[in-house]
Amino acid sequence: MDTDTATVNADLAAYLERVRVHRAELRDSVAAVDEALAAPIARGGAWRERVRAALAELHHDFQDHIELTESPGGLYEKIRLGDPPLCTKVDRLAEQHGQYHDAISGFLTV
Repeated sequence: MDTDTATVNADLAAYLERVRVHRAELRDSVAAVDEALAAPIARGGAWRERVRAALAELHHDFQDHIELTESPGGLYEKIRLGDPPLCTKVDRLAEQHGQYHDAISGFLTV
């Protein structure tokens, strides 16, 4: 393996590790929203604030996820270039990102 290939492979491995770590953070944010929603409503305003804080964290983490996967040089671009038959699936995922982002944003504006 030449130096350029080794560098590309190391860069890709580092990038994929960032994606993996970030996905774990995103899962934690989703779990925090779930936990906040499951808490007793009897606490009134505290319940709403806990749900709002969890949604704000999810919104931030999801925005980071979109940037990480959809930015130039990101995972989706690499897939589109490396495996063109997967373009339709990647496009569908990007569309879903937009829908989820809008939904989360909508919950925060209520």
